[in-house]
Amino acid sequence: MQDFLEYLYETYGYDHKFIRQIASGERYFAVELINGNIGVCATLGEKYDDQIPGEIYPEVYRHRVLLTAYYNALLNYRVTEIHENKDITDLDLKKYRHVVFVGKFDPVFEKLREQGISFEYIDLRAIDDPDNQLDNKEKVLSRADLLVISATAITNGSLNELIETSPYSEKYILGPSSVLTPDLARWGIKASFGVQFKPYDSRVLGVIAQNYGTRYFLHKGKKVMVRCESTETK
Repeated sequence: MQDFLEYLYETYGYDHKFIRQIASGERYFAVELINGNIGVCATLGEKYDDQIPGEIYPEVYRHRVLLTAYYNALLNYRVTEIHENKDITDLDLKKYRHVVFVGKFDPVFEKLREQGISFEYIDLRAIDDPDNQLDNKEKVLSRADLLVISATAITNGSLNELIETSPYSEKYILGPSSVLTPDLARWGIKASFGVQFKPYDSRVLGVIAQNYGTRYFLHKGKKVMVRCESTETK
């Protein structure tokens, strides 16, 4: 399969003149376009510089951070059929036998435990958590019938590997970095859960520039979901 960000770059292009401003923090990077649309991308502790590149290369990690936020801002406002105030926990997760998350989503996990729903998770960073199934990654992924993938997999380029290792699962993308586009259906993604911010909301960029994380800016937007229409793979 083609890399998802490379596909977006080939399909929608990149124009640095369309970027009004950026904000770089230790946890997130944000882009505000000239029409006010805002997109974010988790940086996983690597602070991006404050320069907007005229030329961009999707294979370069620093550029992948910018591109994820750029397409987040460009595409998240284009979708016509969008479901507001939706989260992954709104799905009927009890019908699945093996629920697996790629990424550590503590608020989601707390809700699932309250509902008595069992799950497993894999995370490259939470290495000290005994519940982290990183050492059993391939086995856990292969038996999943529901796979919820952190949107950071788009940025770090691991999306294709995760999809190929879990061929029989229903797949969803989750997180503020999610790109809300039906194009994800080409990768077998059933829906994308992300966030939309009010245009020109400088508070979002301000919080991110001050190195704050998700819980400090997520409430400034609205949680939304976009369903994908097919399961065609590219």
